Amino acid sequence: MMNLDEEAKKVNWNNGSEIIDFYESHKLYFYNTDHITDKETLYTILKIKYHYANSLFIKTYFDKVFPAIDKARELLDKFPKESKKYDDLSQSFLFLEARTLNNKKEYRKAQNILEKLLKIEPDNQSYRDWYLNNKLGLYDNYFNVFLSIAVIMILLDLAFSFSIDFGLIGIGLVAIVYFVHKGLQRRIKSKLSP
Repeated sequence: MMNLDEEAKKVNWNNGSEIIDFYESHKLYFYNTDHITDKETLYTILKIKYHYANSLFIKTYFDKVFPAIDKARELLDKFPKESKKYDDLSQSFLFLEARTLNNKKEYRKAQNILEKLLKIEPDNQSYRDWYLNNKLGLYDNYFNVFLSIAVIMILLDLAFSFSIDFGLIGIGLVAIVYFVHKGLQRRIKSKLSP
């Protein structure tokens, strides 16, 4: 571990590419941690695993983030659960998972995690901002469904002759959806921290 410690001190922990290179060049060590029982060593490795997973997120390697989080959780299970360090690490990995799900447009899964995190720490502004942004993503999905229905109604009216004016209804639906969507966007964005 001494050589690894020396190499870790040389890493610029603000540079995602360096973190990824460091982790992947020592992947064999980080994947074979069953023999480690020392709490401080476990904590150090977990922090490195978090930095690695977060760097993957920042570099938009979203498909690699989940396996990195899963590997870290295996190790996190060995960490003493009645400690502040455990709580902090657990929340960090949960938050990273929620952010990744959000960027993959899996808003419902992300929302569940963000709600859990806000119950744990209701005053955390980052959790709140991501929760609100994620909520906006959920609303966008609903609005897209309504817009699709409206377009179908307009196309049906153009293609067929109905006693009901589906085109007018569709145009009305588009207008309602547009204004409600813009209003919700403004309201949610006003709640976000500057």
